[in-house]
Amino acid sequence: MTAARGRGIATCQLFARSAAARSVLTVAVLIALFIIPHFAHGAEWKPRHQEPLDVRRFASELNAAMVDVVENSSPAVVSIVTTKFDFDPGHPSGSILPSGPQNGPTGAAEDPGSNPMRKTGIGSGTLVNLLGDIYVLTNFHVVHGVDRILVQLQDEREFEASVKGWDSKVDIAVLEVPGAEDLPSVAIGSSEKLRVGELVLAMGSPFGLPHTVTIGIVSAVGRYAQGIEEYEDFIQTDAAINRGNSGGPLLNLKGQVVGLNTAIRTTHMGGNVGIGFAIPMHMIVPVAEQLLSEGVVARGWLGTSVQNITPGLARAFLMPNATGVVVTAITPGGPAERGGLSRGDIILQVDNSKIANANKLRNLIAATRPGSTVKMAVVRGRRTMALLVTVGQGPFAKDEFRPPSKKERWTGLGLTIQDVTADIAAAIGLSEPGGALITDVAAGSPAGRARPVPLTRGDVILEMQRIPVRGAQHLRAMLKTSKPDARVLLFIYRKGSTLFTVVTMPGSSQAVSDPK
Repeated sequence: MTAARGRGIATCQLFARSAAARSVLTVAVLIALFIIPHFAHGAEWKPRHQEPLDVRRFASELNAAMVDVVENSSPAVVSIVTTKFDFDPGHPSGSILPSGPQNGPTGAAEDPGSNPMRKTGIGSGTLVNLLGDIYVLTNFHVVHGVDRILVQLQDEREFEASVKGWDSKVDIAVLEVPGAEDLPSVAIGSSEKLRVGELVLAMGSPFGLPHTVTIGIVSAVGRYAQGIEEYEDFIQTDAAINRGNSGGPLLNLKGQVVGLNTAIRTTHMGGNVGIGFAIPMHMIVPVAEQLLSEGVVARGWLGTSVQNITPGLARAFLMPNATGVVVTAITPGGPAERGGLSRGDIILQVDNSKIANANKLRNLIAATRPGSTVKMAVVRGRRTMALLVTVGQGPFAKDEFRPPSKKERWTGLGLTIQDVTADIAAAIGLSEPGGALITDVAAGSPAGRARPVPLTRGDVILEMQRIPVRGAQHLRAMLKTSKPDARVLLFIYRKGSTLFTVVTMPGSSQAVSDPK
């Protein structure tokens, strides 16, 4: 169950007990590590450097280090407020809005009955430097399917963000913040060097409480088969993570982000029970950079099915120990078959990486660029052999991110549009072709600021100023005749419903630049 989709709110007593337990645990750890060993070994015991250990001084220095990490990293941790508009008139307002008042973009509580078509959500994000520019990293599930994304910084600045790319299989999204200047960022650390027992800090906006900090340790690394994401290699931590923490950073004591908090294990009561998961940065950075540079994520593919080697299988295959994975099926004509792999082969190593289990092989191949050649150490019968396999291209998912076509022209409203063909009309439920389909909306553009509802990708503009829109070119021509600062009435179709909204044309001194 993800942190953004918790099963409910735990009682105050549960949280109080959890908080008290964590405090006691922290003190107990310090006592166990630094005080008990001193007395257990008697007065003659000394640390390795042969100097008496000043516990109070050590605790003070550790505390100062954690405070420094928080103070230096907090400016780069953001709250994400998402908005989705529901146009189904059949829903009563009470069933659309989340239970209880929500914190809106201004931080004030919204009246649940004030806007029956509006849903709000809270998440977290982390500002990092990728390929020379500052972007917000967050979870795919935080921003997927929403109509507006607002990023709130610690210095109280607010910006409307746009999705630069996402990857649902790893559960990450990269956000761009147009118009934002002097953005801070947090350094990226090496998640592959994390050790179990290492102290870490989690930051984010649990339950809409911005810049909440919790402390814990790395409980485990390489957690997989949790059924949370398609590709898993989680860092497990007991640092408290709750609803709204999704997308916030997991930091080491150097102040570096080593993972993005994404999910928790919980009870029917909801809330944190000491088992949280973060996506390691070594999985995130290559995917994010590929999204930024190429617009899509191209994953490697072998065309095999494999299973883990158990002690019983190891004996049956005459292996000295249970290591590697055994190939159970080969896709005809696939990369594995072309590279010489056969059913029953045991894969021990790919390039310099030992294969401990099927998850390790799957993640490693997925992270390999299609067209690359890898060297495999394979056991076949009693013989160990080396095979060179050229990795293929994995299939794309239905919800794979697709950037807008570079051939599309942006209108003065910050829209890209196309004609509604007969096929498109049938697919989206329109009775006949006509109108202009919105394929993208620039963040912060006049289209995104339309009221009472903003224009979003997938909308069809049927009328402008009560005049039917015949197609994309017809709409562009009508927009060119509109005066600066004019308020334009649009009639739109979205998901089976129709409604009116008003957009304000850019002023004579304003220009809507093409997004990157």
